[in-house]
Amino acid sequence: MLRTFSLFAGMSLLAVVSSTGCIADADDTDTTDNADEHDEGIATSESAVISARPFGCIGAQIALRASSGHYVAAEGGGGGAVNANRVQIREWEMFTVHDLGSRKVALQTWNGHYVVAEGGGGREVKADRRVRSVWETFVLERHPNGSDWALKAANGQYVVAEGGGGGTVNANRSAARAWEAFTAVCL
Repeated sequence: MLRTFSLFAGMSLLAVVSSTGCIADADDTDTTDNADEHDEGIATSESAVISARPFGCIGAQIALRASSGHYVAAEGGGGGAVNANRVQIREWEMFTVHDLGSRKVALQTWNGHYVVAEGGGGREVKADRRVRSVWETFVLERHPNGSDWALKAANGQYVVAEGGGGGTVNANRSAARAWEAFTAVCL
């Protein structure tokens, strides 16, 4: 059964496990952004652990729900556009999380493509990369509302579900406000 489990910031390493398999990790103290500089299309040498733990999940997969309640979808399961216009979770709305350490994550689609902030941010979000590099890496931050997540692109701009959801997803906002809030649903 799919359930949402929101995390709350804290000051200890205490983890709370829910019956849905999600955990709340209170270690939100690392706020550094050590983005490596790589050319587009060149694989990074960073190792990745396939785990949704940075989002507070025990498993490796998540769905992202925008503030409107719509789910983020990689159209076609990957290979093209990313929208936040789905009302239920199916394969196209599932993302495998690659934990890169230092609060950096990469999201991989059902068919193996990576989610990318075009230009490293400032443009649209797609899911059409076969190789993970800087533009396919996001810094995970606790949203100012205290219960959701914000994703920051390589250039420091935030991922946004336009209109709070129901349409396109871009990475062109300078601050995390309501439309930049995403709830991680542990799968």
